[in-house]
Amino acid sequence: MANQFVNYFSKRRNRTPNSSTSESESPESKRSKNLEECVEENEDGDVIIDALEMTGEIAGTLKGILEKLQKLDTIESSVKRIETTMENLELRIANLETFEQTATTDIEHLKRASRKMKANASTTRSAARKS
Repeated sequence: MANQFVNYFSKRRNRTPNSSTSESESPESKRSKNLEECVEENEDGDVIIDALEMTGEIAGTLKGILEKLQKLDTIESSVKRIETTMENLELRIANLETFEQTATTDIEHLKRASRKMKANASTTRSAARKS
């Protein structure tokens, strides 16, 4: 019985657009006619039971997919938080590099000023000793 149901669906997939059925019929009416034919062939209800079993299997598969999608959402939010943290760290590093350059420049100015003061102090001492 299940084989007939599978054969029915595989025939539906393999059908070409130029099939012998009328083009004026809608796909919904075609499906309902084919389903009615299938049910008429198996009046004992096996088709319905098989369909219900397939629905249960599909539901389980969909539940697994949904769980995986939720995990992906969690991973995506974690990645976004990491990206935000990285951006903040990059800004902090840029600020520290600017501060380092300023501090280096200031230290060089202080060293030059200190050398000038020492030179001035030594010239002043030597001038004071001469007088």
